[in-house]
Amino acid sequence: MYTVRCFLGVVLSLLALSLPAAADYACNARHQCPDSVGTDSFCSGFLFSSGLCYYSKCHSPYELNDADCVNVPFEGKKCECKSKLTGSNYKRKRDLEACPLMQLRCPVYHGRGGSECVDVASDIESCGGCVGLDGSGTGVDCTSIDGAESVSCIDGTCVIDECARGYKLERNRSTCTPIAGMRVQKNPLKRNFRME
Repeated sequence: MYTVRCFLGVVLSLLALSLPAAADYACNARHQCPDSVGTDSFCSGFLFSSGLCYYSKCHSPYELNDADCVNVPFEGKKCECKSKLTGSNYKRKRDLEACPLMQLRCPVYHGRGGSECVDVASDIESCGGCVGLDGSGTGVDCTSIDGAESVSCIDGTCVIDECARGYKLERNRSTCTPIAGMRVQKNPLKRNFRME
């Protein structure tokens, strides 16, 4: 899960090529910090501290965010690199900001869109990673498992507690198989999903 999170951090930096937005990175180790970010290396000179990669140089339209800085002995101040853009670009800027530890920034496909921080270890709609509209992404929407009546997301894996009428729960608790000759329940309103 941590590798996926930092991989997405790098992917978000690639998005910065087309979106005028922020660039800060949450990682679990120093070696996961990119040396520089963006095609023009708009953030460079990194330091890892408290789960974030800090940078010492930013190029326009980015600036060092003095609110999020650390002091490095013999090197001086290193900070997160933030966009100078405000107003209508704020939403896009916010969408690329780092999430708390153990969470991943996933796209929101309803309402006004954007993205949100998700605990992919327990979220039943983004279990194990983010879910894409076309079935792409690294996660699974546990609520869409065929035949599942009651399901939960435990440690990033969908676990089926009960199958609908006409289905049988497999030993691995990840699939429900139709029982031959039985009528299956196709009413999604009767589903029971456990949120923890």
